[in-house]
Amino acid sequence: MDVFSAARDVLKQGYLCDHCLGRQFAQLLSGFTNAERGRALRLALAMDYGVKKFEVAEENFSGITLRKKGKKLPEKNRQPASCVLCFNFFQRLDMVATMVAAAVQGYEFSTFAIGTKVRGRLAEAEERLWEETGTEWCEPLNAEVNRELGKTVARLLGKEPDEKNPEMMATVTLGEHETVDVFPKSVYISGGYKKLVRGISQSKWEKYKDSVEAQVAKPFMKQTKATSHAFHAAGREDVDARCLDWRPFVVELERPRKRLLDLKKGAAAITRAGKVDVKDLRISDKQEVRRIKALMPDKTYRVLALFERPVSRAELKKLAQLNGITVDQQTPTRVMHRRADLHRKKRVKTVTAKLAGAKKLELTITGQAGLYAKELVTGDNGRTKPSVAALLGNKATVLALDVIKIHI
Repeated sequence: MDVFSAARDVLKQGYLCDHCLGRQFAQLLSGFTNAERGRALRLALAMDYGVKKFEVAEENFSGITLRKKGKKLPEKNRQPASCVLCFNFFQRLDMVATMVAAAVQGYEFSTFAIGTKVRGRLAEAEERLWEETGTEWCEPLNAEVNRELGKTVARLLGKEPDEKNPEMMATVTLGEHETVDVFPKSVYISGGYKKLVRGISQSKWEKYKDSVEAQVAKPFMKQTKATSHAFHAAGREDVDARCLDWRPFVVELERPRKRLLDLKKGAAAITRAGKVDVKDLRISDKQEVRRIKALMPDKTYRVLALFERPVSRAELKKLAQLNGITVDQQTPTRVMHRRADLHRKKRVKTVTAKLAGAKKLELTITGQAGLYAKELVTGDNGRTKPSVAALLGNKATVLALDVIKIHI
C-alpha cells in the first residue's frame, strides 16, 4: 500500500487533525513532528486527482482552496469537526500542561515523566481505525501525548524530562475529560540498624504499638512530608528478641513532598529515642531493596534457656553432636498461624553452651539463614529434630534470645 492510498483510507474514517493524521505515518520521514507530517499529507492530497473527486470527507480539507477545471471552489470557513481519534486533544494540550504544572506544585523534584492512559471511546477509535485501514507506520496516541505534553510541561516547570528514572510521574487520563494524577518517586534510605529493646516488631504491625520501622521512619517522615512508609530488611528478628549486630535495611518514604534530607539529624533523632540505633545512612533506591531482600546471611544467636532439671557440665559435651549437622525443622507452632506447615532442612554450624545457673544455660548458636534457634533449643514438641532438649533429655524453655552476629 502506497502512502497516498493509505492516507485516503485513513481520512475516509472521518476528520483527523494534523497530529493524528501524521501519527499514522510516524515511522516515515524522520526529523518531522506528526503535525508536520499530517499537514504535508493533507496538502499533497489536496493536489491529488483523487481528492478533487472528493473521495474523502470534505471537512478534512476545510480552509484549503481547491481548483477544479480552472474554477475556484469556495473556501470552507467553518470549523472542522472534532478529530475522530483525539477529540481535538492537541488543541487543549497547553491547558492540560498547565493542569500538570499545577498538580505538581508543592513537590520537590528535579526530573519528571509523563504517562498517558487512554480510556473509553478514544481507545476504541484508534484500535478500530487500525483494524479497518491496516496502517503499517503508526504510533499510538499515548506515545505522542507523552512526548508533546512532556515538552510543554518542561518549558513551564524549567525541569528535565527523564523517562527511565523520573523523580515525579504525572499520569494524564484521556477520555471525555482529562484528569491528572501525580506520583512522586519514593525516597529510599539504606543503612544498618540495631534493635536495642524487646517487645517491638521489626515492621509496623497492628498487634504492637511500636516497631523498628516506625522508629527509623519517624524523623524522615517529618523531613519529607511523605504520606506513608515501608520497611525492607535482610531477614528479621522475633518481637521478643534484640538484634545487637547491624542488620541491613532500606526504609521507603512514599509520596514525599520534599527530597532533600538531613541524614545526620535524622540518625541522631533515632538514636536519641533509645530503642533503635542506626549507622551508615545514605540515599538509596529500589534496586537496593531487591539486593537486601535477596541476602540470606548466616546468623549467630545468644540464647538463655531454663531447663526442667539441673544440667551438669558433663552433659554439655552431648551438644557437640549438633556441630555441623543438618536439622529437620517443621514450621514452629508459634508461627503456624501465618506460615505454611512445611519441613525445612537447615544447617547448624556451631553450638556452644555454658552454665548460667543450676537449671540455666547460655547457648551460642551459629546457623544457616532461616534456622529457628528457639526450636533448636526446645525441640518444639518434636517438630525440630534433633534439639538441645532432646539430646539432654531435659525439657527447656527459652527465656531470652539475641541476634549477636549477622555474617554478611
